Amino acid sequence: MEDLIAERDKWKSLSRENEKGRKANADKARKYDELLAQKERDEQTWQERAEKAEAALAANTKQRERDNLAKKIVEGTDVPADLLVGDTEEEMRAHLDRLQSFRGPKQTVPPAAPASVVANADAAPANKVQQLTQADLKNMSPAQIRDADAKGQLDELKGIRK
Repeated sequence: MEDLIAERDKWKSLSRENEKGRKANADKARKYDELLAQKERDEQTWQERAEKAEAALAANTKQRERDNLAKKIVEGTDVPADLLVGDTEEEMRAHLDRLQSFRGPKQTVPPAAPASVVANADAAPANKVQQLTQADLKNMSPAQIRDADAKGQLDELKGIRK
């Protein structure tokens, strides 16, 4: 009988040890499953980030190529490249043509007439300087305006009476 009791106690002890091992294995298996799930979430997050970065890079590259093409198209014109609309060369060239036709021919500022031509003997005495008008100033460059001011041709516009 003692042998049976000893055998029973032996098997109880082995069963308890086996139970502890099973619990430890179950905890390890649960932790392993959690780690695998976290790894999958991390991989998905990194994949989404990579896709977003690639999309942003592609958009940036496309915009840079479009800007370079626009600069090439407006080269030799006085139209700013950022005014062009379109994504293809044909669209941009067509828009450039529309912009140029809307503006009309390029206006050039004629040089200021010499004082001898500007001075009209019938209109002003010989000792009085011919005064310019605001309309005259619109057709003059800044340097020409400074010269006219130095000659006294802007005195009436500035409110100076002689």
